[in-house]
Amino acid sequence: MPDAGSRSVPDPRPAAAAAIPAPPPDDGIVLAAARGEDADQIVKLQYLCYQSEAELYGDHSIAPLTESVAELRGILTEGGDGWRDGATLVLVARRGWEVVAAVRGRLDGDTCRVGRLVTHPRLRRRGLASRLLAEIELRCPTAARFELFTGARSADNIRLYTRCGYRETRRAVDGGIEMMFLAKPAGAPA
Repeated sequence: MPDAGSRSVPDPRPAAAAAIPAPPPDDGIVLAAARGEDADQIVKLQYLCYQSEAELYGDHSIAPLTESVAELRGILTEGGDGWRDGATLVLVARRGWEVVAAVRGRLDGDTCRVGRLVTHPRLRRRGLASRLLAEIELRCPTAARFELFTGARSADNIRLYTRCGYRETRRAVDGGIEMMFLAKPAGAPA
């Protein structure tokens, strides 16, 4: 039992220790920067994943469905590391040789614009999209803010983004589709 003159000892761990992400699950999935040879798989994955969005909005001409392998290969060739303004960083999740998820982030001043988050349907609801969002946030250390958008009727997407700490900032109509913009300050908890 401590005597009346004792005091508590301060915790020696840094305050930021609580913000260190948990280690990834041992699921055989590796997150990495996309390479030029991933372009074909990413475009096919986008095509598969965005079909439901196209059906929901009655528009099969949305950008993720019309992007060519050559266009994406050009983005990957230009490269991005999360540090240079205007460059696009493309991350993938690989299981063996297969690209099973992807996301992009483009630094625009102090804002990282996140987009094209896709997860193979057979691997949804396992935390992979959340892991990719967290990874893009880690790899864009100069961003003060992260912003993304989705269709305003895309309930699953909105639920995911909200769970990851993003909050609605505005709405706009693009090509007859109401878009919801969401943002998150850098370092904000999920």
